Amino acid sequence: MGDIIFAIRMLVITVVIVVLMQIKLGDATLETHAHQWMRSSAAVEALQDVSKGAVKAMSQGYQALLAMIDRNVGGGFSREQMAGSRSLGLGLERSAGYEKDLENKRRAADHASETSAGADSNATATGEDKL
Repeated sequence: MGDIIFAIRMLVITVVIVVLMQIKLGDATLETHAHQWMRSSAAVEALQDVSKGAVKAMSQGYQALLAMIDRNVGGGFSREQMAGSRSLGLGLERSAGYEKDLENKRRAADHASETSAGADSNATATGEDKL
């Protein structure tokens, strides 16, 4: 029962705050003034600088941790034995027949485009219009 009362109380408080934020002061609402203050406040700029520094510090710490793990764990293995560096020596190549068929298709397409371009220029030269 206490949880329901808490949820209802929070709903009422939220509705009251939202309604109060719609009061106009001058040409803008309290909500607009609060939003502008949050965007231009020196305190907010300082917090953004701190958060950027924290993100950079975490990134550098993570990179240092990975490098330490690589030195301690990876030092006992050769590069070929490490995951992600192994090579099975297998290679995939297209068959000669496939390459030949592909080349024949290219030639046929080139020939078709040349003949259609020639027909277009002949029709233009004779004054025929295509519809």
